[in-house]
Order: sequence, then C-alpha cells, then structure tokens
Amino acid sequence: MLNSIKNQLLAIWFVYIKYMCLYKFTPFMKHTPYLLIAAAVALVPAQSQATTQTQYANNVSIPSVYVPVDYASFLAFNSNLGTLNSVTFYIDSVTLSGSFIYNQNGSGSSALTGFTGHTTVWYGSEDGPSSYNGLSSGQYNGLSADITTSNINLTLTNALADYSISRGGSRTFIFDGSQQLISSPVSADVSTGDYNKGTYYAPRFTILNEIAANGSQGGSPSIVWTGVTGSANLRLVYDYNAIPEPSTYGIGLGVLALAAIAVRRRKVKA
Repeated sequence: MLNSIKNQLLAIWFVYIKYMCLYKFTPFMKHTPYLLIAAAVALVPAQSQATTQTQYANNVSIPSVYVPVDYASFLAFNSNLGTLNSVTFYIDSVTLSGSFIYNQNGSGSSALTGFTGHTTVWYGSEDGPSSYNGLSSGQYNGLSADITTSNINLTLTNALADYSISRGGSRTFIFDGSQQLISSPVSADVSTGDYNKGTYYAPRFTILNEIAANGSQGGSPSIVWTGVTGSANLRLVYDYNAIPEPSTYGIGLGVLALAAIAVRRRKVKA
C-alpha cells in the first residue's frame, strides 16, 4: 500500500515539475491548488477492498482409521485487518498408508471383493459431546452438517484374486499410500463459526477416515486398524474487507492541507 502511494506521489511530482518547466512556472501555478485537491482525492480510497487470507495445514496426521483427529492450529481471524465476510474450509487431499489385518475369528467365513473409504469432518458446537465434535466450551466450527467425501474404491499393493477367508484365518492388506481418497477439493462454508471472537485459535475440525469391507462377511470378523495412518491437506480461507491503512488517509489530508495553504497565499497576494 505504502509503495503504491509513493509511486503515485512521485508521478504527481514529475508532472508538476514538467509543466512548471514548460510553462515557465506562471500559468501552472494558477492551477496548483486544484491539482493538489485532485491528488488528495485520488489518494484517499472510496471504500475498503475485498481480499482473502489463506491458512494452509499440510500433512495433518490421522493416526488410524476410526480414530478421529482434532485439528486446532488454524489461527482466529484478526479483526484489525478488516470486516470478516465469510469463512470457507477445504479438504484438498487425503491419503491412507500402512496395513490392516482382517481376522475371521472362530466362526463362519468371508468372501471379500474389496474395500471402499471416505473421509468425514464432523460438524459441532459446544452443545454436543466434546468427544464427538472436538470443540471446547463456547466454540462453533460453523458446519451445519458433516462434510463427507464420496466413497472411493481403495487400491491395495498386495491385491489378491481371491479374498476368501475361512474360519480362524486372517489376512493382511496394505494400502497404496499414493492413492488420493478425493478426486478434487471438498469445501464448506463455515462462516457461522467463532473466527472473529478475539480468541487466538479458530475452532477445531474433527477429521475421521472410515473404511468398509465389501462382499459377504460371515461369523463375527474383526479388523485391526492400528497399522493404518492417514494424511490430509487442509485450508481455511478468510474473505474480508480490508481496512485502509491510516497512512493512506494521512497523506491525502496532508495534500489537502497543502492545497489550502496554496489557496490562502493566492488570496493574500490578491
């Protein structure tokens, strides 16, 4: 902002000197007050400018499937920057890596055809159980409903033609860590959250990866997910109207003062 103002003042000064030299000072001096007034008006913005502030959270670790992680490191909006218009939360990417064990246990058998998965970000308020929404008292994350990505067929690095598991048997499956669980960023308007209440951190977002086994499952199988980890890239975007810097108005008022002095001198000479 200040550099722009300096450039404008230099341009005005250059034009001033140029015309002073061309017209030998006298004709241009008559219009000096009007030039200064026009410069002051040009320097003072008519209204605040819309702008955005983006916070990135890359490689947020989700320790295991069905174990939620509370991300609480987004900074709250600084109201000194301007007036907050809206807040948007983004899930840019999600990956899964590691392995899990499918145990058939002591009864029945299963014939699996594959696995699907999706990611959920829970909505929440202080009125809900803290273990569910990840929020402390007095916080709202602004979601009116869960963000749930579309189910996707998960790629396994040790995919088998036969996923049959007999009674008492078990199989270990390994995720392809390079596979994206979402094809494009998922977003939600979270403007009603507590982002402009003077707190240092924005409300938390509780993220969970969920996996489902497809096919027929007999007996009472169990799955050990402790070897699976997830990673998510998140974004929080504040859209706001910026408050012009005080120096902008100060320079404009200074130029107006010079115009007033010039007019006064003309009246005294007259």
